[in-house]
Amino acid sequence: MPGANHGQTSNNIPNIARGDIPATADYDHSVAAMGLAVASFMTAHEGADAAARQAASSVLLRLVQQTAQLSAPYVAAKGAHSVLMVSIHLA
Repeated sequence: MPGANHGQTSNNIPNIARGDIPATADYDHSVAAMGLAVASFMTAHEGADAAARQAASSVLLRLVQQTAQLSAPYVAAKGAHSVLMVSIHLA
């Protein structure tokens, strides 16, 4: 979730000593974004309606692609292959 930190997954208090960084997104936005990801995953895998499953799968694909773009500098620095391949296999 762009701009979120680990603390926003629970009590909104970053543990700087543990390595959390200050969030650049506000708490409500981060919680909503995390909720969208979880709800999309659940719907894509357990939804009764085919159209809802497809829509949820599209949200998940967009999130995977976004993650690949955000993490590309780290992946390149580690000398690994691009994580964009993950999104290609999901398409």
